[in-house]
Amino acid sequence: MLILNEQGTKIVRLLRKKNCYCRFAPAYKDDRIPFILYANWRKCVYSTKDIEVIDILDPSVSWRNLQDKLAR
Repeated sequence: MLILNEQGTKIVRLLRKKNCYCRFAPAYKDDRIPFILYANWRKCVYSTKDIEVIDILDPSVSWRNLQDKLAR
């Protein structure tokens, strides 16, 4: 997971998330997965506030996608 500065122009930190707590969101019609859902799935998840939504870079153009996200 990339952590950006407050302006969103620079990567300031890189975090690793545990695989066992990550789930893919349903894919779009173009077969692209838009984000990952991160939560403690071993316990019962009662609310959507317990689930973290993490954007995924487009694997076919990941550098370009990252630049676009930094520009926003």
